[in-house]
Amino acid sequence: MKKPSLLMLAALATACAISLCLTDDGGPSGGTQPTIESTTTIAVEETRPAEEEDVTTTRAATTTLLADVSAISGKCASRPNVTSRNSCYADNAMEAGSTQLCGLISVQTEADECYRGVAISGEAPEPCTLISRDALRDECYKSIAYRTRNVALCDSVSGGEQQDSCRYTLAVDTKNQTYCGGIRTNASLFRCLAVSGKNISICNFLADRKTKDNCYYAVALSLRTQTAANCDYISDIGMREDCIYKFLTTIRADAEKCFTLTNLTMQSRCLYEHVSRGKMNPQLCYLIKDSVLSENCTATYGTPA
Repeated sequence: MKKPSLLMLAALATACAISLCLTDDGGPSGGTQPTIESTTTIAVEETRPAEEEDVTTTRAATTTLLADVSAISGKCASRPNVTSRNSCYADNAMEAGSTQLCGLISVQTEADECYRGVAISGEAPEPCTLISRDALRDECYKSIAYRTRNVALCDSVSGGEQQDSCRYTLAVDTKNQTYCGGIRTNASLFRCLAVSGKNISICNFLADRKTKDNCYYAVALSLRTQTAANCDYISDIGMREDCIYKFLTTIRADAEKCFTLTNLTMQSRCLYEHVSRGKMNPQLCYLIKDSVLSENCTATYGTPA
């Protein structure tokens, strides 16, 4: 006779326990044991542990993928020339997410780009390790870090400065100051905290004037909902005016603020940009000090008042 499984015994024990603690009318037992007139067999289907199912599924998927890759590589190998074959391997590698196909590409630079493409499309850092060029491998790790918000991948980038840059970009893009942790230099750390937290006062913790100005510059251009007045914190006049010009021409238009620029070439370009973007009356082209820009503004957008 076949021995009952543990699952079967557990199910039957549970059923018996339930029946023995109930009276004939379904209420709690008062000490009188109910009579069981019939026995119901409970069928329990034994299942494999989830881990076994996952392993089986993974093996099946891997077998299918290897078969597909083998078929694809055979198809690409029949192409008439190297360029066509490499292109076939690269295109199919992206679609199949296969670094094996990238490895069949005969030109190393193209193979590296293939590995990078597979890594980014699959948002997985492993293919990055196969890239031979340091700079491209670093870009691969950073791309995955930015996409997955995985700051730990910044440690895979070569060089402390590049790692700091990776953390800085991740913090600023996500506006999350916690990603600034691990940045090695105070200058980069405070700048990261100031820009990601949109708090220009943090720049005041920096003692070096140039470093502080760089911090003010970065924060001022990140505060897109405010005004160009934040650029006025910058002590270096050239950097300050560049900050104002960029803010006015790329973030928030304010033609009057252009006249605060003492560099007349920059002032003229600022006014011209406002006219070209429809932010200033073209009849005012004559206010542009640079004669060439003034004439071009008039000829293109209007006539002098």
